[in-house]
Amino acid sequence: MTDSKTFHKQQPLTFRIIDSPMGIGKSASLMNLIRFHNKGFDPEPRRFIVFVPTIRERDERYGPQLDLKSPTTPPYNKSILELIRNGENIVTTHSLWSIFNDETLRAFSESNYKYVALFDEVPQLFRDVVVLAPG
Repeated sequence: MTDSKTFHKQQPLTFRIIDSPMGIGKSASLMNLIRFHNKGFDPEPRRFIVFVPTIRERDERYGPQLDLKSPTTPPYNKSILELIRNGENIVTTHSLWSIFNDETLRAFSESNYKYVALFDEVPQLFRDVVVLAPG
């Protein structure tokens, strides 16, 4: 049995960060990845959680164009658990990432779906910890 205080230490997270200059179409490509996956072109039972910088992008761009759900009631870290358990594709702001805890990580690992986290714009969190290998 896993203690809630140590769950995150037993479930490592791996990130692949892909970045390129502004205006090159990263957001459009990210949206197409989700759009085409949701049309049934990818048979893997996968879901997406997309982190965007602003509420405006969440509410006006990603949510309506891709039919992504957002946590709607405080506390948001509890609201997102319901979305994960229901296997929803999710869009939220970067700030929600900072309140993820062991309960959130457990919900992702216990889900019937493999969730893929996508960040539109690299948040400061990653800029502070990522070391780039010489190319």
